[in-house]
Amino acid sequence: TYHLLDALFYATEGRMSVPFTGSREAEVVLNKVRDAIDAGSKRLLVQRTPHLVLLDRRFYHAELKPLLAQWAVLWLSVRQTSGLTDDLVRRYLLRSKNDPSAANIIDTDALDDELVKMLNLFYDWLHSFL
Repeated sequence: TYHLLDALFYATEGRMSVPFTGSREAEVVLNKVRDAIDAGSKRLLVQRTPHLVLLDRRFYHAELKPLLAQWAVLWLSVRQTSGLTDDLVRRYLLRSKNDPSAANIIDTDALDDELVKMLNLFYDWLHSFL
C-alpha cells in the first residue's frame, strides 16, 4: 500500500521507487497525479511546502482519489492472477463507503485471501488514510 504514496512522492520529487521504470502506463498515471497536484496547488487546494498537505477534501475525492485508484490498479494488475479486469478493480476501490451493496462488485469469496486483503487495504487507504 505504500505504493499509493509513491505516486504522491513522484508528483513532488519526480522519481518513483517502484520497479515501473520504462512503463508507459505508469508514466501516464504518475504525470496525471503530478498535474492534478500542480493544478490543486495553483487553486490553493493542496500545499506543497514544507511537504504535501491536502487542504480540500473535495479536491482529493474528485481529482486525486480516482488517479490513486488507477495507480493501485496498475500495481495490482502486475501482481494478481485472479482474472479480474482493471475496470472491475477500479470500481471496487472507488465504491462508496455508504453503499454496502457496492461491495458486491467483486465476489471476494472466489478470490485468494491475499488479494482480498490487498484490495481491502488499498480501499481503506484511499478512503480513510489519505
